[in-house]
Amino acid sequence: MKTRHITRSFCSLVALVALAACSPSTPTADAATDTPSADRTTPAEASAPTAECNEYCSTAAAHCDGANQLYPNNTACLAACAAFPTTGMRGDRAGNSVWCRLYHVDQPAAMDPATHCPHAGVSGGGVCQ
Repeated sequence: MKTRHITRSFCSLVALVALAACSPSTPTADAATDTPSADRTTPAEASAPTAECNEYCSTAAAHCDGANQLYPNNTACLAACAAFPTTGMRGDRAGNSVWCRLYHVDQPAAMDPATHCPHAGVSGGGVCQ
């Protein structure tokens, strides 16, 4: 009787292993979007700030403060930066781009914030527009 119980348990175990081996190993689909769950992007990932915006905002906070402050906080800065065009290239000194604003908010703003912080702001201060 004990042998029969062990045999039945062993057969059940073998059947479960075989069944598990036959099941598909593809990612599950998200019922709301019908896309594989491994391919989904969270809202935070989709709107993560770029490296340029992180650099721009940290530099703006360091060089454009007090009377030359450009943004009330980092969140406002990142939101504004996300709208700046990314055309051009690093080191551009004119033109409506994040690159122009990065140039002016860096060393020029550190040396002469009253002149260069406005160039780095949303309006472009007559230079980055």
